Amino acid sequence: VYRTNAQSRAFEEAFVRQGVPYQLVGATAFYARREVRDVLAYLRVVANPRDLVSFERVANVPRRGIGSKTLQVLREWAEQTSRAPGEVVRWMADVSTTGDLSESPFAARAARALVELGRLLRRLDTLADELAVGSLVNAVVQESGYADVLDADPDRPEERWENVVELQAAAAKYDDLGPRQSLLRYLSEAALVADVDTLSTEGDAVTLLTVHAAKGLECGVVFMVGMEEELFPHARSYDDVAQMEEERRLAYVALTRAKDRLFVSYTRHRTGWGAPVRFPSRFLQDIPEHLLEYRRKLDDTGRSGDGWGRDVTEATTPDPPNERSYRDGQRVRHAAFGEGLVVSGEITKFDEEVLVMFETVGLKKLAVSLAHLETIS
Repeated sequence: VYRTNAQSRAFEEAFVRQGVPYQLVGATAFYARREVRDVLAYLRVVANPRDLVSFERVANVPRRGIGSKTLQVLREWAEQTSRAPGEVVRWMADVSTTGDLSESPFAARAARALVELGRLLRRLDTLADELAVGSLVNAVVQESGYADVLDADPDRPEERWENVVELQAAAAKYDDLGPRQSLLRYLSEAALVADVDTLSTEGDAVTLLTVHAAKGLECGVVFMVGMEEELFPHARSYDDVAQMEEERRLAYVALTRAKDRLFVSYTRHRTGWGAPVRFPSRFLQDIPEHLLEYRRKLDDTGRSGDGWGRDVTEATTPDPPNERSYRDGQRVRHAAFGEGLVVSGEITKFDEEVLVMFETVGLKKLAVSLAHLETIS
């Protein structure tokens, strides 16, 4: 059981790789979600310009005036020239600045739309040679205009953004391989999971579901995962008393789904969700002490490590400063990310957090107590 649908991704991947049967309740598999498939299609078109299925998926996403008739004409023209449509629009973009496209089979409006698509793909091609796949995901969302699509979603814009953030976090695990190689490796790994629609659920199977979907259900054994500040309670509830109480009610619902045994976990570090350093959910403090049994995570040698299982009251939580250490607009230097500009900052319950726009890696949210930022005068 988890707070948001995006959290299912890590479990789906792990279960597929280990051959563990599982079923999703009330949700679409992570790699089958529309926004995930759209961003992956962009990545595939960049990795392989001849990928027709992925090209046609993103050709008009966001809408750019390329309809089914235009795509049909493009396919036919590409076949005549022994090229793929993705290669043709790139060529159109190349020659549009110096050459004449009057011989193309497209009306002027359709030709302009295809040229713009070709220019976008050329920009993404260049970025793929410069950025590792985690940063490339961010570039795709921004350069393509897909961020506007997510913002304009009439039903669940926040949930769709969470899925894209989770996708970026999954991709970033391969960043050490560098540009291009990280892209190819991630797409290969993602395909292993995406191609498995469902594993056999005959007999025992793990059930994955959100807290909302768990209402009214009971299970013998329940694992409540992601019990962390900013996730459960969700960060958007911090400034709203009513929403925070609703989060508390949801936590009670989640924790009482277990009939026999309940396991609760949180991470010390999480990529893509608010601050990278995590702290246990405030709701854990409300569980009566006599009901709890604490455990420590064991490392590969079997020795007790600094795992999640220490008493919440013993967790190392720094005292937050009384006032901000860095002002908006101040230039700072980070040992790994280089120089950047402080965009905003705030004092949280546990620390001070700053949002910094770095020159090389873009926007990052950092915990001041761990970032060791150097002020540049």
